[in-house]
Amino acid sequence: MSGFFMQKLKKIVFMDLDGTLLKSDQTFSLNTIQTLKKLKQMGIFLVIVTGRSLFSFRKVIDLDFPIDYLIYSTGAGIYDWNKQQLLFSQSINGILVKKVLIQLLNKKLDFMIHKEIPNNHEFYYYRANSNKNLDFERRVLIYKKYAKEITSIENLCDSYCQLLSILNKNQGSILEDFRKLFPELKIIRATSPLNHESIWMEIFPANVSKSQAAYWLTKYLNIPKHKTISIGNDYNDEDLLDWTEKSFVVNNAPIELKRKFQVVKSNDEDGFSEAMEREF
Repeated sequence: MSGFFMQKLKKIVFMDLDGTLLKSDQTFSLNTIQTLKKLKQMGIFLVIVTGRSLFSFRKVIDLDFPIDYLIYSTGAGIYDWNKQQLLFSQSINGILVKKVLIQLLNKKLDFMIHKEIPNNHEFYYYRANSNKNLDFERRVLIYKKYAKEITSIENLCDSYCQLLSILNKNQGSILEDFRKLFPELKIIRATSPLNHESIWMEIFPANVSKSQAAYWLTKYLNIPKHKTISIGNDYNDEDLLDWTEKSFVVNNAPIELKRKFQVVKSNDEDGFSEAMEREF
C-alpha cells in the first residue's frame, strides 16, 4: 500500500465499549474482533471511548486487543494502548469538590469520589439512604477492595478525577439542578451499566467529555475532523456522536439517539461490524 494511499485513507474510529462493542454477556463476537483487525490492517486508527477507568477496562480487554488508543473515564484520561502510556489526564480541584459535596449532602444523595488518574478506580463513598440504593450498593460491593466509606467530608481536600451519584430513574431533574449550580463543571448523564435503569450523574472538570478527548486525540495525530467516525449506545456518547463527521448508534440505544443518528443492529447482533461495512 503506497504512502500516498495510506495518507488518503487516514481515518479514526471512536467506539463506545459497554453496550456497543461488548455484547450483553460482556464478551466480544468473533466478527467484531475480525472487523477490528481488518481496520487496523487498512491503517485506520481505532479508539475505544469508555466511562470505565483503566483498571475496569483491563478487566475485559487483553493487552493484544486490536486498538490503538483508549479514552477512558469519559475523557478524563487518554492512553496510548500500544505503548501502555498515559498521554493526558484531568482532575477537579479540592475547593470545587468541597462545594459539590455540600450540595450532594444537602440533597441527601448517595455518592462516590474517585481519586485522580491513574488511581481513579479507588474511591470514597457516602451512603445517605441506608442501603436502599441497590445499584449503589452493588457498585460498592464490586469494588469493595478499592472503596472506603466516609462519614464526613472535612478531610477530603485533595483534587479528584470525578464524583458520581447514583440516582433512580425518576430523579433526572437533579442533573439539571447541578448543571445550574455548577456551570464550571461537566455534569454527564449515563445509564447504569449494572442494572441498566438507574441514572448515573457523573461530575467532571468542565472540559472533560468524550468529544473533547476525541478532539485532543485527532489534533495529536493530525487527523482532520472529516475523517472521524463514531459509534455508541447511550446518552454519555451523544456529544461524541454529535462531534464526529459520521456517527452510528446500535439498535439497543435510547429512542432519542436513534432519531438523531444512523442506526445499525444491536450490540448482541454485531452492529459495530455492520456500521464498519457501511463505511469501508
